[in-house]
Amino acid sequence: MSFLRIALLIAVILGIALLCVGCGYVAGAVFSLPEWDPQKLAGSESTIIYDKNSRPASRVFAEENRTPVSLKDLPPYLPEAFIAAEDHRFYEHHGVDLEAIGRALIANLKGGFGAQGGSTITQQLVKNSFLTFEKTFKRKIQEAILAIQVERRYSKDEILEFYLNRIYFGNGAYGIQTASQLYFNKNAKDLTLAESAVLAGIVRSPNNYNPFNSEELAKKRQELVLDLMVKYGKITPAEAEKAKKEKLKYQEGEIASAYDHPYYTDHVISETEQILKEQGLSHEDSQTLIYRGGLKIYTSLDPKVQEKMEEVFADSSFFPADQQGEQVQGAMVLLDNKSGEIVALVGGRKYTQQRSFNRATQAKRQPGSAIKPLAVYAPALEKGITTAMVLEDSPVTFGNKTFHNYDGRYRGLIPMRTAVQWSINTYAVRLLNHIGIDYGYEFVKRFGITSLDPVRDRNLSLALGGITYGISPLEMAGAYSTIANQGVYIKPHAVIKILDRNGNVLYDAKPQKRVVMSEQTAYIMTDLLRTVVKDGTGQRAQLNRPVAGKTGTTENTVDIWFVGYTPEFTGAVWMGFDKEKSIQDRRAAGGYFPALVWKAVMQTATEGLQVRDFPRPGNIVRKTICLKSGKLPNAYCPPNHLISELFVAGTEPKDTCDVHVMAEICPDSGLLATPYCPNRISAVFIKGERGGNGEDQLPTESCNIHGPGSGENDVIVLKVCTDPRHNGTLYLANTPGLLETGGCPPEFVEEVEFKADEAPKLRCPLPDHQVQKIDLLNLNQRRNKTPPE
Repeated sequence: MSFLRIALLIAVILGIALLCVGCGYVAGAVFSLPEWDPQKLAGSESTIIYDKNSRPASRVFAEENRTPVSLKDLPPYLPEAFIAAEDHRFYEHHGVDLEAIGRALIANLKGGFGAQGGSTITQQLVKNSFLTFEKTFKRKIQEAILAIQVERRYSKDEILEFYLNRIYFGNGAYGIQTASQLYFNKNAKDLTLAESAVLAGIVRSPNNYNPFNSEELAKKRQELVLDLMVKYGKITPAEAEKAKKEKLKYQEGEIASAYDHPYYTDHVISETEQILKEQGLSHEDSQTLIYRGGLKIYTSLDPKVQEKMEEVFADSSFFPADQQGEQVQGAMVLLDNKSGEIVALVGGRKYTQQRSFNRATQAKRQPGSAIKPLAVYAPALEKGITTAMVLEDSPVTFGNKTFHNYDGRYRGLIPMRTAVQWSINTYAVRLLNHIGIDYGYEFVKRFGITSLDPVRDRNLSLALGGITYGISPLEMAGAYSTIANQGVYIKPHAVIKILDRNGNVLYDAKPQKRVVMSEQTAYIMTDLLRTVVKDGTGQRAQLNRPVAGKTGTTENTVDIWFVGYTPEFTGAVWMGFDKEKSIQDRRAAGGYFPALVWKAVMQTATEGLQVRDFPRPGNIVRKTICLKSGKLPNAYCPPNHLISELFVAGTEPKDTCDVHVMAEICPDSGLLATPYCPNRISAVFIKGERGGNGEDQLPTESCNIHGPGSGENDVIVLKVCTDPRHNGTLYLANTPGLLETGGCPPEFVEEVEFKADEAPKLRCPLPDHQVQKIDLLNLNQRRNKTPPE
């Protein structure tokens, strides 16, 4: 046999094999056709959303957001617009358009699979009514067979009416009547040609071409539809030009909620859309599956807490007063710390329509001081800086910007706890500058904050929440729950499991987790934030259990926040106007209304739970420090300047306070005493402080009243302490007098000559070098060996 004959034989065998495979594939598609059910052309299977107890919480299906209309009641150009845009040979084919399939095949060969579809209006109706959304040849075969069946049973006008009443138009709207009400706030029978072309243009890609997402794309698509209507003889060129020039007025109409817990349900739908998108479904197909596919979606919703949250948001006493008839809006998210699950969520004070703006998840608002733990304090602690870090609270300038405190008050030298407790701006700015802006910026992102601008938000204003786009309440809650969860971030989520109509598992939650900071950093940060609620700006959030939290109030009171947590739950509350402007209510602050809302909801969430503390990790120690120096107290630190602080073992201070000093002043001049002052008064002062009240600030100049002349050339001899712990700094030695003991050890005391104006003015501060009075009573008792009374 020749080579040519062998090749021909192989080709014939392969052709027969492929034909057999193709026939078998077609036969398989035919035998697995879904059951014919005419009701599905006008109906759907509802999706059920379950709460955390696996009980139905709400039902979602398109018919609850769909009002059927008759084809005869519509203006004639409206269905013609859809025919021109989607299937201009609708009245000529029998369900499948071979010409359209040929055009699509050529387009797909040139542009890749999916570049153009060849589906007729009948095929689109069948796909939405009977089939899944997998993009396979099997489904296309089934779609064609069912389309032919539909065409045999129904007239063209009936098919077109079915189609117009169930096609998806974006934003949860199914059917031409609902879409007309949503986008133009009018009935479909009253639509103009220009408006009809807009709606006809949406269905090809509802997420891209609906005017609420992009008026520009919607307009371009409308003009294309009008051109197609001219091309296929539906309207004249003059009618098309007139329609293109018509000024479109989008008036968002209200579509009442048809399901319970609407804001939470809306978020579940959005989250499910994203899950299905990640599994390969298009936005339109995922929408149809959710609204018509009979899914079973299991969530973390706690109905008791959700109902309480909705009740609080309906109570005006929890919100600032209205301004010119406009309500201050608000939103809240409550998370389970250990799982990241969304327990309850409300996105506004009034729900107007399905899939409306959800402030809990979509509003990006300035966080104010609520960002400080995320951008400044947690990063600093993780970098090894301790709560004993003392910085000066006074106006500070970097570049051409000066930072001030919101209340105009300054406290001088303060530790980190005081700065967090009273939300002090100047400390936060200084600390962010110290740890590095880039470090703070990147740390915020580790908390799950996705809205930072990589260029414009890399500046010191980040420390005060002055960012470009703002942060949503959902992301703020997720960030703070990281601290509550011992430093582990879990992406907030509501959907736990999704089953299809047949009970097959489509999705089982495995949320993202990552370690943001150590357990020790998280615990110390929590301890700081507990002070905010116990004794600081967030006292109205106190419960009968441990609470940590932070307030946030932006400049001119535009946005007010409270974000707080117990060992079990984290809640974020935001309030403000949708169009940003100042809240005039004098009580408007993060520590007032948002804290009260947080408390009311959290009381319900924790009701019946055993009171427990935040888990304390190992390697944590507590030490008493001086709050003016951040070091171990010296003998002169007054009791009201001592605080107990937590440290990671090994990071606690080792040095003794060098800020509190004993010095002698001249009562006549109020300045440091010189050897020539006849009277001297010993007192404790704070050395080097600025920005405080100045009452206990150490004078920097010597007495200018007593002494011969300026005293510059006079030489005096003084006893000084030379203990090595002074690191070369000379202090006046403490020497015991009558009935006194202690003082600086003789081996460290030396007499040194000084010029009068160069002599040391401060006494030795070492605790073991201090002079003590002799207790004569105890001394005599010890000598007589009698026990004290």
